[in-house]
Amino acid sequence: MMSLKPVSKLGVVVVRRGFGRNLTALGAGLTRKLGMLTRRVNMAPANSSMQASRLSSIGLKAGLQNLAILMALVLAGNAFCQEPAASEGKAATAAGTNPIVIVHGAWGGRHHWKETAAELQKAWKGPVYRAALTGQGERAHLASPSVNLKTHIDDVKNLIEFEDLQNVILFGHSYGGIVISGVAEVIPDRIARMAYLDASLLDSGENFFTHDSDPKRQQKLTQRAKEAGDGWAIPVDWPNAMRDVPHPLATMTDKLILENEAREKIPAEYWAFTDGGPLEKDSRVFYYRRAQERGYVVKEFKWGHNPHRESPQEVASEMLKTAALVETAK
Repeated sequence: MMSLKPVSKLGVVVVRRGFGRNLTALGAGLTRKLGMLTRRVNMAPANSSMQASRLSSIGLKAGLQNLAILMALVLAGNAFCQEPAASEGKAATAAGTNPIVIVHGAWGGRHHWKETAAELQKAWKGPVYRAALTGQGERAHLASPSVNLKTHIDDVKNLIEFEDLQNVILFGHSYGGIVISGVAEVIPDRIARMAYLDASLLDSGENFFTHDSDPKRQQKLTQRAKEAGDGWAIPVDWPNAMRDVPHPLATMTDKLILENEAREKIPAEYWAFTDGGPLEKDSRVFYYRRAQERGYVVKEFKWGHNPHRESPQEVASEMLKTAALVETAK
Protein backbone atom coordinates (compact mmCIF):
# COMPACT_ATOMS: atom_id res chain seq x y z
CA MET A 1 0.00 0.00 0.00
CA MET A 2 1.27 3.50 -0.86
CA SER A 3 0.50 6.55 1.33
CA LEU A 4 1.13 10.28 1.39
CA LYS A 5 2.67 11.57 4.65
CA PRO A 6 0.60 14.14 6.57
CA VAL A 7 1.33 17.84 5.90
CA SER A 8 0.19 19.40 9.18
CA LYS A 9 0.41 23.04 8.12
CA LEU A 10 -2.12 22.46 5.37
CA GLY A 11 -4.26 20.01 7.30
CA VAL A 12 -3.68 17.18 4.80
CA VAL A 13 -4.50 13.74 6.22
CA VAL A 14 -2.87 10.42 5.23
CA VAL A 15 -4.32 9.20 1.95
CA ARG A 16 -3.90 5.55 1.01
CA ARG A 17 -4.03 4.04 -2.44
CA GLY A 18 -7.61 3.10 -3.33
CA PHE A 19 -9.32 5.86 -1.33
CA GLY A 20 -10.44 7.70 -4.47
CA ARG A 21 -13.33 9.45 -2.77
CA ASN A 22 -11.12 10.97 -0.04
CA LEU A 23 -8.71 12.25 -2.67
CA THR A 24 -11.54 13.81 -4.65
CA ALA A 25 -12.81 15.69 -1.58
CA LEU A 26 -9.29 16.82 -0.69
CA GLY A 27 -8.65 18.09 -4.21
CA ALA A 28 -11.91 20.04 -4.21
CA GLY A 29 -11.04 21.63 -0.84
CA LEU A 30 -7.62 22.70 -2.06
CA THR A 31 -9.19 24.20 -5.17
CA ARG A 32 -11.52 26.34 -3.04
CA LYS A 33 -8.65 27.39 -0.74
CA LEU A 34 -6.48 28.41 -3.67
CA GLY A 35 -9.33 30.49 -5.16
CA MET A 36 -9.96 32.34 -1.90
CA LEU A 37 -6.31 33.27 -1.41
CA THR A 38 -5.96 34.41 -5.01
CA ARG A 39 -9.04 36.65 -4.75
CA ARG A 40 -7.74 38.24 -1.53
CA VAL A 41 -4.51 39.23 -3.22
CA ASN A 42 -6.20 40.54 -6.35
CA MET A 43 -8.76 42.59 -4.39
CA ALA A 44 -6.13 44.44 -2.31
CA PRO A 45 -5.11 47.82 -3.81
CA ALA A 46 -1.74 47.91 -5.45
CA ASN A 47 1.07 48.93 -3.12
CA SER A 48 -1.33 48.75 -0.13
CA SER A 49 0.02 47.98 3.30
CA MET A 50 -2.32 44.97 3.53
CA GLN A 51 -0.93 43.33 0.41
CA ALA A 52 2.66 44.13 1.30
CA SER A 53 2.21 42.90 4.83
CA ARG A 54 0.69 39.61 3.79
CA LEU A 55 3.22 38.94 1.07
CA SER A 56 6.11 39.67 3.35
CA SER A 57 4.82 37.92 6.47
CA ILE A 58 3.62 34.57 5.15
CA GLY A 59 5.09 34.36 1.70
CA LEU A 60 1.72 34.23 0.02
CA LYS A 61 3.08 33.78 -3.47
CA ALA A 62 5.07 30.73 -2.42
CA GLY A 63 2.04 29.40 -0.56
CA LEU A 64 -0.11 29.71 -3.67
CA GLN A 65 2.45 27.87 -5.75
CA ASN A 66 2.76 25.07 -3.19
CA LEU A 67 -1.00 24.68 -3.00
CA ALA A 68 -1.27 24.47 -6.77
CA ILE A 69 1.41 21.79 -6.96
CA LEU A 70 -0.11 19.75 -4.15
CA MET A 71 -3.56 19.97 -5.67
CA ALA A 72 -2.25 18.69 -9.00
CA LEU A 73 -0.56 15.75 -7.27
CA VAL A 74 -3.67 14.84 -5.31
CA LEU A 75 -5.94 14.98 -8.33
CA ALA A 76 -3.49 12.87 -10.34
CA GLY A 77 -3.40 10.37 -7.50
CA ASN A 78 -7.17 10.22 -7.49
CA ALA A 79 -7.24 9.39 -11.16
CA PHE A 80 -4.75 6.57 -10.50
CA CYS A 81 -6.57 5.17 -7.46
CA GLN A 82 -10.17 5.19 -8.59
CA GLU A 83 -11.89 1.92 -9.49
CA PRO A 84 -12.42 1.08 -13.21
CA ALA A 85 -15.61 2.34 -14.74
CA ALA A 86 -18.30 -0.14 -15.67
CA SER A 87 -17.52 0.33 -19.37
CA GLU A 88 -13.90 -0.66 -18.74
CA GLY A 89 -15.06 -3.88 -17.12
CA LYS A 90 -17.16 -4.70 -20.16
CA ALA A 91 -14.22 -4.07 -22.45
CA ALA A 92 -12.12 -6.54 -20.48
CA THR A 93 -14.84 -9.17 -20.75
CA ALA A 94 -15.05 -8.69 -24.49
CA ALA A 95 -11.37 -9.54 -24.77
CA GLY A 96 -12.19 -13.20 -24.06
CA THR A 97 -12.27 -14.35 -20.46
CA ASN A 98 -14.68 -17.30 -20.43
CA PRO A 99 -13.10 -20.63 -19.50
CA ILE A 100 -12.66 -23.14 -22.32
CA VAL A 101 -12.81 -26.87 -21.57
CA ILE A 102 -11.79 -29.47 -24.16
CA VAL A 103 -12.78 -33.14 -23.88
CA HIS A 104 -10.71 -35.59 -25.92
CA GLY A 105 -11.94 -38.67 -27.78
CA ALA A 106 -11.65 -42.43 -27.27
CA TRP A 107 -8.25 -44.12 -26.94
CA GLY A 108 -6.83 -40.64 -26.44
CA GLY A 109 -5.76 -38.24 -23.74
CA ARG A 110 -5.52 -34.56 -23.04
CA HIS A 111 -1.96 -34.61 -24.39
CA HIS A 112 -3.47 -34.81 -27.89
CA TRP A 113 -4.80 -31.26 -27.43
CA LYS A 114 -1.67 -29.72 -25.95
CA GLU A 115 -0.59 -27.81 -29.07
CA THR A 116 -4.10 -26.63 -29.88
CA ALA A 117 -4.59 -25.38 -26.33
CA ALA A 118 -1.27 -23.53 -26.53
CA GLU A 119 -2.45 -21.79 -29.70
CA LEU A 120 -5.74 -20.85 -28.03
CA GLN A 121 -3.94 -19.41 -25.04
CA LYS A 122 -1.97 -17.03 -27.26
CA ALA A 123 -5.18 -15.17 -28.14
CA TRP A 124 -7.62 -16.04 -25.35
CA LYS A 125 -7.33 -14.32 -21.98
CA GLY A 126 -9.49 -16.85 -20.16
CA PRO A 127 -8.21 -20.23 -18.89
CA VAL A 128 -8.04 -23.21 -21.26
CA TYR A 129 -8.50 -26.63 -19.69
CA ARG A 130 -7.90 -30.03 -21.28
CA ALA A 131 -9.96 -32.59 -19.37
CA ALA A 132 -8.23 -35.86 -18.48
CA LEU A 133 -10.60 -38.83 -18.59
CA THR A 134 -10.05 -41.74 -16.20
CA GLY A 135 -8.08 -44.57 -17.76
CA GLN A 136 -6.95 -42.41 -20.68
CA GLY A 137 -3.71 -40.59 -21.46
CA GLU A 138 -1.86 -39.57 -18.32
CA ARG A 139 -4.52 -41.36 -16.24
CA ALA A 140 -4.07 -44.69 -18.00
CA HIS A 141 -2.88 -46.22 -14.72
CA LEU A 142 -6.41 -45.76 -13.36
CA ALA A 143 -8.03 -47.94 -16.03
CA SER A 144 -10.21 -50.72 -14.66
CA PRO A 145 -13.39 -52.69 -15.44
CA SER A 146 -15.33 -50.22 -13.26
CA VAL A 147 -14.64 -47.22 -15.53
CA ASN A 148 -17.85 -46.40 -17.38
CA LEU A 149 -19.60 -43.49 -19.08
CA LYS A 150 -20.64 -41.91 -15.78
CA THR A 151 -16.99 -41.98 -14.67
CA HIS A 152 -15.99 -39.83 -17.63
CA ILE A 153 -18.94 -37.47 -17.22
CA ASP A 154 -17.98 -37.04 -13.57
CA ASP A 155 -14.35 -36.37 -14.56
CA VAL A 156 -15.39 -33.27 -16.52
CA LYS A 157 -18.16 -32.26 -14.13
CA ASN A 158 -15.72 -32.31 -11.21
CA LEU A 159 -13.11 -30.35 -13.16
CA ILE A 160 -15.65 -27.59 -13.78
CA GLU A 161 -17.06 -27.59 -10.25
CA PHE A 162 -13.79 -27.84 -8.31
CA GLU A 163 -12.19 -25.15 -10.45
CA ASP A 164 -15.41 -23.19 -9.87
CA LEU A 165 -15.82 -22.44 -13.58
CA GLN A 166 -18.84 -20.53 -14.84
CA ASN A 167 -20.04 -19.77 -18.38
CA VAL A 168 -17.89 -22.56 -19.78
CA ILE A 169 -17.32 -23.00 -23.50
CA LEU A 170 -17.29 -26.80 -23.80
CA PHE A 171 -15.72 -28.64 -26.75
CA GLY A 172 -16.09 -32.40 -27.22
CA HIS A 173 -14.21 -34.34 -29.90
CA SER A 174 -15.43 -37.69 -31.28
CA TYR A 175 -16.42 -39.89 -28.29
CA GLY A 176 -15.99 -36.74 -26.19
CA GLY A 177 -19.27 -35.50 -27.65
CA ILE A 178 -21.12 -38.10 -25.60
CA VAL A 179 -19.29 -36.94 -22.48
CA ILE A 180 -20.12 -33.25 -22.93
CA SER A 181 -23.79 -34.11 -23.48
CA GLY A 182 -23.70 -35.89 -20.13
CA VAL A 183 -21.97 -32.94 -18.48
CA ALA A 184 -24.58 -30.52 -19.82
CA GLU A 185 -27.25 -32.82 -18.39
CA VAL A 186 -25.94 -32.52 -14.82
CA ILE A 187 -24.59 -28.93 -14.68
CA PRO A 188 -26.34 -26.98 -17.47
CA ASP A 189 -26.17 -23.74 -15.46
CA ARG A 190 -22.38 -23.68 -15.80
CA ILE A 191 -22.25 -24.15 -19.58
CA ALA A 192 -22.47 -21.15 -21.94
CA ARG A 193 -21.96 -22.96 -25.25
CA MET A 194 -21.10 -26.43 -26.56
CA ALA A 195 -19.37 -27.55 -29.74
CA TYR A 196 -19.34 -31.13 -31.04
CA LEU A 197 -16.20 -31.68 -33.10
CA ASP A 198 -16.84 -34.57 -35.51
CA ALA A 199 -18.50 -36.14 -32.51
CA SER A 200 -21.24 -38.55 -31.48
CA LEU A 201 -24.46 -36.59 -30.91
CA LEU A 202 -26.85 -38.87 -29.05
CA ASP A 203 -30.44 -38.84 -27.92
CA SER A 204 -31.41 -40.25 -24.54
CA GLY A 205 -31.14 -44.02 -24.39
CA GLU A 206 -28.51 -44.30 -27.11
CA ASN A 207 -24.85 -45.30 -26.84
CA PHE A 208 -21.66 -44.96 -28.86
CA PHE A 209 -22.62 -47.84 -31.20
CA THR A 210 -26.31 -46.97 -31.76
CA HIS A 211 -25.75 -45.08 -35.01
CA ASP A 212 -22.34 -46.38 -36.00
CA SER A 213 -21.81 -46.47 -39.74
CA ASP A 214 -20.48 -50.03 -39.29
CA PRO A 215 -23.28 -52.14 -37.76
CA LYS A 216 -20.75 -54.82 -36.76
CA ARG A 217 -18.35 -52.48 -35.02
CA GLN A 218 -19.63 -53.18 -31.53
CA GLN A 219 -19.24 -56.90 -32.11
CA LYS A 220 -15.71 -56.44 -33.45
CA LEU A 221 -14.52 -54.22 -30.62
CA THR A 222 -16.13 -56.39 -27.98
CA GLN A 223 -14.27 -59.37 -29.43
CA ARG A 224 -10.97 -57.47 -29.41
CA ALA A 225 -11.55 -56.55 -25.77
CA LYS A 226 -11.98 -60.25 -24.99
CA GLU A 227 -8.87 -61.18 -26.92
CA ALA A 228 -6.47 -58.50 -25.75
CA GLY A 229 -8.13 -56.44 -23.01
CA ASP A 230 -9.35 -58.86 -20.36
CA GLY A 231 -12.85 -58.42 -21.69
CA TRP A 232 -13.21 -54.75 -20.70
CA ALA A 233 -10.49 -52.74 -22.51
CA ILE A 234 -10.47 -52.19 -26.27
CA PRO A 235 -6.81 -52.36 -27.42
CA VAL A 236 -4.99 -50.00 -29.77
CA ASP A 237 -4.76 -51.81 -33.12
CA TRP A 238 -2.99 -49.17 -35.22
CA PRO A 239 0.41 -47.43 -35.43
CA ASN A 240 0.65 -45.47 -32.21
CA ALA A 241 2.81 -42.40 -32.66
CA MET A 242 0.43 -40.30 -30.55
CA ARG A 243 0.54 -42.60 -27.50
CA ASP A 244 -3.05 -43.80 -27.65
CA VAL A 245 -4.17 -46.17 -24.89
CA PRO A 246 -6.77 -48.97 -24.58
CA HIS A 247 -10.30 -47.64 -24.08
CA PRO A 248 -12.82 -48.93 -21.48
CA LEU A 249 -15.56 -50.81 -23.35
CA ALA A 250 -18.28 -49.90 -20.82
CA THR A 251 -18.04 -46.20 -21.71
CA MET A 252 -19.24 -47.11 -25.22
CA THR A 253 -21.94 -49.63 -24.31
CA ASP A 254 -23.51 -47.57 -21.50
CA LYS A 255 -26.63 -45.67 -22.54
CA LEU A 256 -26.63 -41.89 -22.22
CA ILE A 257 -29.63 -40.67 -20.23
CA LEU A 258 -30.82 -37.14 -20.97
CA GLU A 259 -33.83 -35.75 -19.08
CA ASN A 260 -32.90 -32.19 -18.08
CA GLU A 261 -34.74 -29.64 -20.21
CA ALA A 262 -32.27 -26.94 -19.21
CA ARG A 263 -29.60 -28.75 -21.23
CA GLU A 264 -31.60 -28.20 -24.39
CA LYS A 265 -31.42 -24.43 -23.98
CA ILE A 266 -27.62 -24.32 -24.19
CA PRO A 267 -26.45 -22.91 -27.57
CA ALA A 268 -24.55 -25.55 -29.50
CA GLU A 269 -22.87 -26.27 -32.80
CA TYR A 270 -21.66 -29.30 -34.76
CA TRP A 271 -18.50 -29.57 -36.85
CA ALA A 272 -18.22 -32.25 -39.53
CA PHE A 273 -14.71 -33.29 -40.67
CA THR A 274 -15.10 -34.87 -44.10
CA ASP A 275 -11.44 -35.73 -44.81
CA GLY A 276 -11.72 -33.97 -48.16
CA GLY A 277 -14.70 -36.01 -49.33
CA PRO A 278 -18.39 -35.16 -49.80
CA LEU A 279 -20.41 -34.62 -46.66
CA GLU A 280 -23.11 -37.11 -47.68
CA LYS A 281 -20.60 -39.95 -47.66
CA ASP A 282 -19.03 -39.01 -44.33
CA SER A 283 -19.32 -41.63 -41.57
CA ARG A 284 -20.83 -39.08 -39.18
CA VAL A 285 -23.26 -37.35 -41.51
CA PHE A 286 -26.12 -38.75 -39.39
CA TYR A 287 -25.00 -36.61 -36.43
CA TYR A 288 -24.56 -33.58 -38.68
CA ARG A 289 -28.17 -33.90 -39.86
CA ARG A 290 -29.39 -34.42 -36.31
CA ALA A 291 -27.63 -31.22 -35.28
CA GLN A 292 -29.39 -29.37 -38.09
CA GLU A 293 -32.75 -30.72 -36.89
CA ARG A 294 -32.00 -29.49 -33.38
CA GLY A 295 -31.24 -26.02 -34.71
CA TYR A 296 -27.51 -26.12 -33.96
CA VAL A 297 -25.01 -24.09 -35.93
CA VAL A 298 -23.39 -26.57 -38.32
CA LYS A 299 -19.98 -26.31 -39.97
CA GLU A 300 -18.18 -28.44 -42.50
CA PHE A 301 -14.40 -28.80 -42.75
CA LYS A 302 -12.18 -30.81 -45.10
CA TRP A 303 -9.98 -31.95 -42.22
CA GLY A 304 -9.47 -35.55 -41.24
CA HIS A 305 -10.88 -36.87 -37.99
CA ASN A 306 -7.95 -35.62 -35.87
CA PRO A 307 -7.00 -32.16 -37.20
CA HIS A 308 -5.76 -31.06 -33.77
CA ARG A 309 -2.83 -33.41 -34.30
CA GLU A 310 -1.90 -32.13 -37.76
CA SER A 311 -3.19 -28.55 -37.87
CA PRO A 312 -3.48 -27.18 -34.33
CA GLN A 313 -3.30 -23.56 -35.46
CA GLU A 314 -6.22 -23.94 -37.87
CA VAL A 315 -8.33 -25.77 -35.30
CA ALA A 316 -7.55 -23.18 -32.62
CA SER A 317 -8.52 -20.38 -35.00
CA GLU A 318 -11.95 -21.92 -35.54
CA MET A 319 -12.40 -22.61 -31.83
CA LEU A 320 -11.73 -18.95 -31.11
CA LYS A 321 -14.57 -17.99 -33.45
CA THR A 322 -16.91 -20.17 -31.41
CA ALA A 323 -15.64 -18.72 -28.15
CA ALA A 324 -16.09 -15.19 -29.47
CA LEU A 325 -19.81 -15.86 -29.99
CA VAL A 326 -20.20 -16.24 -26.24
CA GLU A 327 -18.33 -13.01 -25.54
CA THR A 328 -20.37 -11.12 -28.14
CA ALA A 329 -23.62 -12.32 -26.55
CA LYS A 330 -22.77 -10.70 -23.19
